[in-house]
Amino acid sequence: MLSFNKFFPLKKYFLEILILINFLFEALTGFFMLFYYIPSMGKGYESTLFIIRDVAFGYYFFNMHLWGANFLLFFSILEIVKIFYYKLYENNKFLWVFTFLFLLFLFFEYFTGILLPMENNLYWKVERVMEIIRDIPILNFIYSFFFGNFLINEFVHIRFYIFHSLIIPFLSIVILILFFLNFERKNVHNFYFFDIFIIFTIFLGILLTLSILFP
Repeated sequence: MLSFNKFFPLKKYFLEILILINFLFEALTGFFMLFYYIPSMGKGYESTLFIIRDVAFGYYFFNMHLWGANFLLFFSILEIVKIFYYKLYENNKFLWVFTFLFLLFLFFEYFTGILLPMENNLYWKVERVMEIIRDIPILNFIYSFFFGNFLINEFVHIRFYIFHSLIIPFLSIVILILFFLNFERKNVHNFYFFDIFIIFTIFLGILLTLSILFP
């Protein structure tokens, strides 16, 4: 009887590879938009529209970046569930710590990213989140330390941009490296290029489809 493992030996690490591929997609699409986005409250919306309407393939890159962010959050939450469900933390107590930190950075990345297009609905979403943070002592202190105040102005906007495009991605890369270094190492020789290519192709197809059908 044919075994699924024979044709897809990576199924045990499927979620982890999917997170890595998803993260690389976010990095590439985000890097592409850095060339055209203007980090300013006055120009943020205009430059976002320019990316979507006038830049070659900008529409697809923007929507793939948006959908990819949602998928990355979802996959990372699933990874936390997987670690606790299969009790993977018993053999490696740092595994869930790195996963939790990565998820925390993703939420922060998502929060700083939704302000950048300066779209009206997204702007007020950030305002509502700020109101919640303001009422939580620890989060209030952390936010005030990095951003100064709870008013959305040029000072806060440029800091959101720096955190979203530089600081948080760098910290996320460090956490990902630590995560994979601490992940179970046995059967590591089974990481076949063909299987990773299949995951990459399927995920790219899903992102493109969603970007076209549900912009």
